[in-house]
Amino acid sequence: MILSDRTSLEQAVTDPKRREAESAIRTPPDTVVLVEGMSDKIFFKTHCRSKGVSFQHTEWGKGKPHIVKQVCSTDDYYGIVDMDHDFNSDETSVSERLVDTRQQCCLYSFVSRRRSDDERIVDDAVKVIRSLVRIDQKERHELILELRSYSDRFQRFVEERTKARLYRGRLGPGTEGAEERSFTWRDITRPNNDPVSDLISNSLRQGYKDFKRDFEDTLSAVGVRDHDLSEAIMILLQGKFGSNSPNRREVNMQIGKLIEESGNSQMVEHFLEQLGLSSTP
Repeated sequence: MILSDRTSLEQAVTDPKRREAESAIRTPPDTVVLVEGMSDKIFFKTHCRSKGVSFQHTEWGKGKPHIVKQVCSTDDYYGIVDMDHDFNSDETSVSERLVDTRQQCCLYSFVSRRRSDDERIVDDAVKVIRSLVRIDQKERHELILELRSYSDRFQRFVEERTKARLYRGRLGPGTEGAEERSFTWRDITRPNNDPVSDLISNSLRQGYKDFKRDFEDTLSAVGVRDHDLSEAIMILLQGKFGSNSPNRREVNMQIGKLIEESGNSQMVEHFLEQLGLSSTP
């Protein structure tokens, strides 16, 4: 009797019809979409309305190349990456499970719809400064006044830093740089300053000039990199507070919140539809 019961149990457990029914009931695993950073992950997770999709960010320093490699090496992942310097999206054309922020260089510019010459970039910097908790009201007012006084030069600094990095990206890794240097707020506000003297060496000057001429319309539309905006804000803060300045991580977090607050579900669906993952009506 005991043997018979055990045999019946084993048959029931291994019954293919039962296994098929259990699989139908069991919740399938989410489709995993890889994104570049934590702020990207928070943006997509906050605004995603499609079911069965989850987002994972890569480790610090890996970013886009790692995502492209992962997606191409296994069917387990999809990927959403920044366009960066890849104006024709050649790097993501290798897989239908990859998409980038085509038309804008990064998620920040895609969400904010900021052109590279958009004065509202300064407005975004003001929002970041207002959100930093370690700055008192008087200091915050002084910083914003200083920023507004040199808004055109601040905007130009961010714009030129983005263009220079996009140019270097097109040249590929190992591109010769200029002398390493740290910029000060005085450097940014000085008339006729050179915002890219550390990125564009003398041997690259003509090529950089040609790049800006040949891609003038594209460069106006792609916007600016959030990393370059963060860098410029840090220079302003360090000019005011020195070593007591809020750190880069705090500034990056606030820019991430700005991206999150400026976004909506339609922006997320824009990417998911291209990947064939949208499940919203």
